[in-house]
Amino acid sequence: MNRMVIIGRIAGIEFDKPGASTVEQMDDEISIAIGSVVGVYLQVTPGQARELSLSLALAAENAE
Repeated sequence: MNRMVIIGRIAGIEFDKPGASTVEQMDDEISIAIGSVVGVYLQVTPGQARELSLSLALAAENAE
């Protein structure tokens, strides 16, 4: 199976003036940075990233 290999910045999301989030990938390492008044930096496994993504999608769907 051919899979596209993505390295570097995947997404940058601005929440409001002082807050933003970025997602970066280097091979199988996925980094999530959330910045606002304080910053949070996480490294997650591919499984954890999938679970986080599904959780956010479900919450968004329920909120609409």
